[in-house]
Amino acid sequence: MRLILDNLHDRATLTATSAAAECGIDTTQRDEREYRWRSADTGEQVITATFDRTRYLDTVVLAQHNLSGAADLVLELLDSDGNTLWSSGSVITADYIPAGVWRAGIDPWMATYNDQLAQPLTIIDTPLTAARGYRLTINDPANASGALEIWRIAAGQWFSTVYGPSWGIDLNWRDNGKRTRTYGGSLRTRGGGFVWRELALRLDHLTPSDMTRLTVDLAQRGSVATVFLDCLPQRGSIDRLRAAFFAQLDGGYGDTHDRYRNYAAPLKFLEV
Repeated sequence: MRLILDNLHDRATLTATSAAAECGIDTTQRDEREYRWRSADTGEQVITATFDRTRYLDTVVLAQHNLSGAADLVLELLDSDGNTLWSSGSVITADYIPAGVWRAGIDPWMATYNDQLAQPLTIIDTPLTAARGYRLTINDPANASGALEIWRIAAGQWFSTVYGPSWGIDLNWRDNGKRTRTYGGSLRTRGGGFVWRELALRLDHLTPSDMTRLTVDLAQRGSVATVFLDCLPQRGSIDRLRAAFFAQLDGGYGDTHDRYRNYAAPLKFLEV
């Protein structure tokens, strides 16, 4: 498990090549689902983020975007003069459905999860770099929506505990629908269709340093703190994608000092 506890993108000054009315790039700094950046067209889009000072980062995450499997991304980390410190080169967003899961005669050849998941995700990891900002260049000219969209962006350093979660990670998909029975016995569901995730886990082997970091950067910020959770970074494909999202703690943080130099913490995350 790894977390972005401090999202540098949320405090950065942002620019973008274009934006549709009321869909500016600053909406990628907000948690509300109804706000998202939307380009004016499918031409090349360049997003630039400038931090208040030099900051360390080792990843940039694009969450709930509409980029097709054919989209091409280039991420550059920049110094204070706008010069490139590191470049990812060409990165494709396609997350191909693997053999054994791909269904012959049902799924198209070279099918990707981009077209099947309602909330596509792209994570670009970088070397740990002291940078003043980053530049993201996106090319997706054949996007079927006629414009490019991104809901949230995260940029920062990953925090990982020395030991991962214990077995028994519990992931649930929730819906806000309310069900009632009619007098005739039919089942009616109202208000459904909006789905979010809940993920519960246990960190049973927290070191003192891990406990300190979670106390300082998560516990003290309370339930309003939004983090990015990548619960299964070593797993591929759908296993990883379904357990990675922007989240807030449900019920706050708590731990138990259960033995010498060891702490145990049950955590529950709610998708924002």
